[in-house]
Amino acid sequence: MIGISPPSLYSLLNSNNMRLTRLYAISKAVNHNFFQYFINETDKSAKQTQQIIEENRFLKNKNSLLEQENKYLKEINELLKSRI
Repeated sequence: MIGISPPSLYSLLNSNNMRLTRLYAISKAVNHNFFQYFINETDKSAKQTQQIIEENRFLKNKNSLLEQENKYLKEINELLKSRI
């Protein structure tokens, strides 16, 4: 599929060097993104930080809504108590 003999492929996979074009061809042939293993740790950290920021924003909003709901429920409770 990539124009290389099996012995040459094994030799290539066991070497410390490989052209990006060759790795891309192998990735396509086996339908797997090998480039994901070379992502810089800084990039991973930045992505994780962004995910945490978004989750924090979502949780703050949810907390605000729950506080408002709690306030309404307390008011309803007081109204019910006054009717007894």
